[in-house]
Amino acid sequence: MVARADAVVGIGGYASAPAALAAWRARRPLVLVEPNSVPGAVNRLAARWATAIAVTFDAARASFPARVRLERTGNPIRPAIALVPERRAELAKEARTVFGLEEGRRTILVLGGSQGALRLNELTREVAAILADRGDLQLLLATGPAHEGRFGDIHRGPLLVRVIGTIDRMELALAIADVAVSRAGAGHIAELTACAVPMILVPYPHATEHHQEANAREVQRAGAAEVASERGLTAEALAGRIVGLLEDDRIRGAMAEAAKRWARPDADARLADLVAEVAGGNRR
Repeated sequence: MVARADAVVGIGGYASAPAALAAWRARRPLVLVEPNSVPGAVNRLAARWATAIAVTFDAARASFPARVRLERTGNPIRPAIALVPERRAELAKEARTVFGLEEGRRTILVLGGSQGALRLNELTREVAAILADRGDLQLLLATGPAHEGRFGDIHRGPLLVRVIGTIDRMELALAIADVAVSRAGAGHIAELTACAVPMILVPYPHATEHHQEANAREVQRAGAAEVASERGLTAEALAGRIVGLLEDDRIRGAMAEAAKRWARPDADARLADLVAEVAGGNRR
């Protein structure tokens, strides 16, 4: 099958290794997709014979051979999320219905990744207690499916709190968020920046080769995020940073504009164009 292909695409991870090796053996053009700042082992190896590499973070360039073509395509996101900036008011209204949120409150969104983040959930419980008297705020916490029951009793007072295991329609949560607290995985960063949501990133400290820390620092340097290291982070400090952002429209506005500049909401089209170009060159 690979021998008949005009191009082979590898998206990293050990599952992509057989296809990348087959491309080398069949002398087929190989396009690698690297979503993180620190490339994984398979992509670092396959880069030796790759025709092109699509990256999301500029920092990834240093890990690849100088001879290989690199394009900053960004990390593809769902079309519904890419449309949030132009449909924000409409989607925020729907979000209030779907999540049980209220108009007139500013919204804090907490995301721990697809499986959730236990420490981030624990911090959020404490943050909710600190902000319990803030009737002008509401908090939406995505705990991860394994943790929803454990955190369903987060303190409720004037502060409105909604806890959900998994957010199926992420575009709604992103549309209503005024500030997000999130892990620094490539997927969440791509979505948050595309939707211009001011964010506080708390990198997972045990991620392979600390790639979440590297991801977060690049977005911070771009002006689109604040970074809070988990080690030593207290609920009081996190609550202070959240409130500080919510109460400073100028800073949030600057972060939103920086996110727009850094984001690649059309990453799917950019990546498709790159693959088509590589495949077309092979047919000539």
